[in-house]
Amino acid sequence: MANISAPPGTQCGNFIVHYIDPTSEAIATAVLNCILNCPTALSAIVFNSLIMCAIWRENGLRSHANYLLAWLAMTDVLVGVVVQPLNIAIHAEVLIGKQNCIVHGVYDSVKFLCSLMSVVTALFISCDRCVAITFPFNYYSWMSATKTSITLILAWMFWIIVVASWTQGLAGRYVQLVCVSFLILTFVILSTIYAKMIKLAKQHQHQIDTHQPSDQQTGTDAVRHKKALKTAVFIIGALMVCYLPIVVVVLVDLVVGNKIDAVTRYMMVSYPETLVFINSTLNPIIYCLRSREIRAAVFKILNVCEKGRQITRTFTRTTSPTTRSPQVTRPRPNRIDNYDDDISGARQNNIDINDDVDGLQLKTENNHTT
Repeated sequence: MANISAPPGTQCGNFIVHYIDPTSEAIATAVLNCILNCPTALSAIVFNSLIMCAIWRENGLRSHANYLLAWLAMTDVLVGVVVQPLNIAIHAEVLIGKQNCIVHGVYDSVKFLCSLMSVVTALFISCDRCVAITFPFNYYSWMSATKTSITLILAWMFWIIVVASWTQGLAGRYVQLVCVSFLILTFVILSTIYAKMIKLAKQHQHQIDTHQPSDQQTGTDAVRHKKALKTAVFIIGALMVCYLPIVVVVLVDLVVGNKIDAVTRYMMVSYPETLVFINSTLNPIIYCLRSREIRAAVFKILNVCEKGRQITRTFTRTTSPTTRSPQVTRPRPNRIDNYDDDISGARQNNIDINDDVDGLQLKTENNHTT
């Protein structure tokens, strides 16, 4: 494991790791980015895990649109588990004045992969909403969770190969140019698609309200698709806001990167990267705010967890050893003996009653005789 401490730029495998002089600006940048990434990494893991668990547990949430949200949540969990901790390690290395090749290599690879897959999944979400709004009657026959899963798995494999080729130095800086071009093209496509879909959604809703007031199922599907479209608009909007700064920074770095010193480049890249990672926390918040069903399912899971903790605490209290005085166990009376005693008592009472009746009759006869 080779350490890099002094040289301004050291060849680390097939890429160069630049030494960051620990100036006051660089230290402030490292500390601030660590402070931002620590809580957002934890929130990304927890929030997105709750979203995936809610979609998996509730049958009513197992729709095609929610499957795509689950895929995006899985990518966001990977960001919180792997990418952000590595980002914190990169900034910590700046503070201690040492940099490690393996950490930088893994961080750059996973960062590119997760960022690209987030954009790809967002593109699939937009295409899904486009088909649902444009062809509402053919949507359920054309789209399925199996087809989407296979396509996304193939996309993951493709971008893994691309990132691996860049890591091994097979394509150099051209891979970065291709990735940035893909991001820009995707953003243009997303903006065009959603502008058209919002217009189509309004037209379809007007047609349903005017010509098909009795078709309740069609109206319900239209309302559901329109709500899912609005949720997707918020998700894509947040993604574009968080990703556009890093796209601009990478373009500037590709054009004039050699003319910028290492500290300035470090400060210029760090904040847009952290903004990209914060997007992984924003997505599940948007899900819960926009979808009442997902919000209810998440609260249900939290309620179950709280009840589980209460049961655990109760069980612990009941099974914990306590200092109680020993109780004297008394022998239980024989039920058969008690039963015989009851019979004997009842017979005795019957005899006493008969004696009383005989005595009353004898006294009545004596009165008549007198």
